[in-house]
Amino acid sequence: MKITLKKIILFVVIIAIIVILPDIPMHYEKYKLQSQKLPEIYQSYREIYNLEDDFYEEIAINNHFDEPLLQINDSTVVIMSYSMNDGKDGGKDIEDTWYKIDLKGQIKDSLHYAYNTLKEDHHYKTVNNFIIDTGKNTFNTWLENGDPVWYSFNVIEEDKVFSKDEANEIIGDNKNLIESNYIYLGENGQDSKNKVIIFKDDQWFYFYSDKHWHESEGYAPNKFTAEYFYPVDEEPSIAPGTEDNEENKQKFYKIDDPKSVIHRVYSQKEEWIGKSFWHFNLRWGGNGNAAIGWTGFSYYDIKMPRSTLHFKQNVSFYLDDDSLRENFTYSYYKPKNGNYLILFDIQNGNCFLIRPKIR
Repeated sequence: MKITLKKIILFVVIIAIIVILPDIPMHYEKYKLQSQKLPEIYQSYREIYNLEDDFYEEIAINNHFDEPLLQINDSTVVIMSYSMNDGKDGGKDIEDTWYKIDLKGQIKDSLHYAYNTLKEDHHYKTVNNFIIDTGKNTFNTWLENGDPVWYSFNVIEEDKVFSKDEANEIIGDNKNLIESNYIYLGENGQDSKNKVIIFKDDQWFYFYSDKHWHESEGYAPNKFTAEYFYPVDEEPSIAPGTEDNEENKQKFYKIDDPKSVIHRVYSQKEEWIGKSFWHFNLRWGGNGNAAIGWTGFSYYDIKMPRSTLHFKQNVSFYLDDDSLRENFTYSYYKPKNGNYLILFDIQNGNCFLIRPKIR
């Protein structure tokens, strides 16, 4: 069989088609992205950690996932900050800080604790206007009056383990129940028990209950939780999961509504994140083109009294329905008589205090 130049060219073309054809969608998407230009109005938008404005500044706080923003009185809210790092000698280095914020968004007082989990057993939590340490069975009243002194819980018969019925009788109204912790003891857990913490008749107590006791109706809500705005697509009557708890009602806003304090004004794809059909060592079949979608940015405006702030955030766009996916949710708190705003990145445990600059 004579090999001619024509056959060689034909063979090369066929091979090229086999190699390139499966990746045509990928190359097409990349080409489309190259032809898209970000509108000039959004080119100056920065990420939220680098906001720039003549009138306002942004302070980033690593917010504790489990701790709410507290409305202590008409002029003061409290944020709890939390950080955890590996200790030099093992364990975890924990830092807990509470900040009192006035109507100008200024931090007027703070309380800070640091410890290593191998050396000390602490578990701080805010309950109403108290800070409690369930690891040490203590509380303080710093939130209310600035007193950081720790006071001990009352113990109900330290050496006794109460039955389920006895425990329920001690607790009384479920609103008195603050926390319960399972303590594993004995061989195969046969001596295990629950430590139950309650706030009843304006006093703190703890006691031990049977290991099979558990409270399924939930714990008392924090009466001092501040009311914040929660983002939704379609506004429900109250926040999800709080249907039976009037004290936990929240307000809502639509992030795509131009009238909202936080408004998502624009979104744009920037990079295709699907992989080549031949991604796995050029083996036939590859990875099915691994078409995932795109990454890009969404652009947001925050309406403040003296100016509008601008920021952008990384987002994803899914291939199946071209829908926008965000790995964050922005809720916010805005005081009735103040001129600052607290923006919460709920999923990532961050919050941003946006306040007037002091000149």
